[in-house]
Parts: sequence; C-alpha cells; structure tokens
Amino acid sequence: MEDLLNYEYPGNVRELENILEHALIICQGETIDRKHLPVSLLNNRIYYAGGGEAVTDAAGPYRVDGDADEKEKIRTELNRCGWNSGKTAASLGMNRTTLWRKMKKYSLT
Repeated sequence: MEDLLNYEYPGNVRELENILEHALIICQGETIDRKHLPVSLLNNRIYYAGGGEAVTDAAGPYRVDGDADEKEKIRTELNRCGWNSGKTAASLGMNRTTLWRKMKKYSLT
C-alpha cells in the first residue's frame, strides 16, 4: 500500500487502474504483494519518497536525498544518454513527462 500511496501517478487514475490490472494478472493468490507491482512504480517510489531498498537500473543503485542530488543525478543521466529524454527517463525509472517537469524545475534545458 505504501508503494501505491507514494507514487506520483503521471497518468492519473488510468495509470492506477493499469497498475492494479497488472498486479492482478501477475498475482496468482489472493493478496497483491510488492513483487506483483510494476518495476517502474517501485523505481519511482524510491526516487520520489526516498527510503526503502535501493533500486538497480542501467546506472546502478541510487537514492536521491535532496534537490541538489536529484538535479545532479538527472544531469548525469542526461549526459550519459546524450540528452535523449526517453532513454534518460527510462534509465531513471520515471515517466518522460516527470523528467521534463524536473528538468524545467532545475533549469536543465
């Protein structure tokens, strides 16, 4: 439940519906566990809420502790991905729209 509550839902209610459908399809039992949730949701939980276990992606495990760290992580990934927003967003485990919003917030354009 904590993972679902800490997610930003860039796609709003439709995204929540899709996440729950995914979990119901994957889950063979009566209880949905963290392992049944999409990896992208779990990545965003770590990225936005902090805490919990570190997530490993193409760039390795990371945890963002503040705005300066977040800005530097995004800048590093943008450089690594040749400023391709789609690749960078996937690498960071976030939606492209969320990446764009954060790039705008940190003047990374």
